[in-house]
Amino acid sequence: MINVESQLIGFYSGVAHGVDAYGSVPEDRPEAFITVERTGGSADRFIDHAQIAVQVWARSRAKASALAYDARRSAEQLRNKPWCANVVCGSLYNFPDPDSHHARYQFTLDIDVMVN
Repeated sequence: MINVESQLIGFYSGVAHGVDAYGSVPEDRPEAFITVERTGGSADRFIDHAQIAVQVWARSRAKASALAYDARRSAEQLRNKPWCANVVCGSLYNFPDPDSHHARYQFTLDIDVMVN
């Protein structure tokens, strides 16, 4: 079975946003980064219907917003991956971290992953 979180972390670390992606917030926070978290979904014998939260963090709200729009737009490239049957991008919204006051934007992905 494909681990969609791992695939997305690799994908977002590999696209030309100049930031790395992680499964959780790194202890030593970079200036900007992306976190990927599976938040739910369902599965059958053929397709894993994954719901994913993608959070884009940066030192300023403007930078977080710009990176988030780029990250959401690049999600369309996931359709070219052999494990991805479909991807739907959800709404993008301001979601500042209340603890660190780090600027953060979030959007969701609904991804249909082919089950091997």
